[in-house]
Amino acid sequence: MLPDWIRGPSELLLATAAVVLAAMFVINLLFPPAWFSISLGYSMCSERYPYMDFTSLRETRCSVIPGDALIFTRVSPRVGDIACVFDRPRGGIICHRVYEVNATHVCIVGDAARWRDCYPLEPVGDKYYVGKVVAKVPRAVSMPAVIVWGILHGNPKVVRLIDMGSYSLAR
Repeated sequence: MLPDWIRGPSELLLATAAVVLAAMFVINLLFPPAWFSISLGYSMCSERYPYMDFTSLRETRCSVIPGDALIFTRVSPRVGDIACVFDRPRGGIICHRVYEVNATHVCIVGDAARWRDCYPLEPVGDKYYVGKVVAKVPRAVSMPAVIVWGILHGNPKVVRLIDMGSYSLAR
């Protein structure tokens, strides 16, 4: 039997995870143009606390970092939006700020990155535009769900991936 000071917070974390995962399931099942997923990739921002910090999508220095729960949908992005693209060689879905859009492609750049890349709007091979980020769940709320999601998807090292994701932590 666990003491109350451990059981209470544990139950709260599990309940929070259940609510976020249920919302993810409902959005992915009932709203096909939208997709709710977890960002596990690298961030080039200088955030020091990847588990608790919340940066808005409008923040031009660091908008999306590992551990963010993102909702994106397939609508045409505008310059300045955060867009998600599929790039198999770089590791799957990548979300960064749009700096150029035309009739055939969207170009993204990391908020603090030095690389830029363009992706076709329609799927062609292993690189294409997926959608525009329309919402982000604060990490303080999403982190329990991220950990459970990672374990359920066969990735029990999800916490370590998020921890490694901010380049600033390696400085």
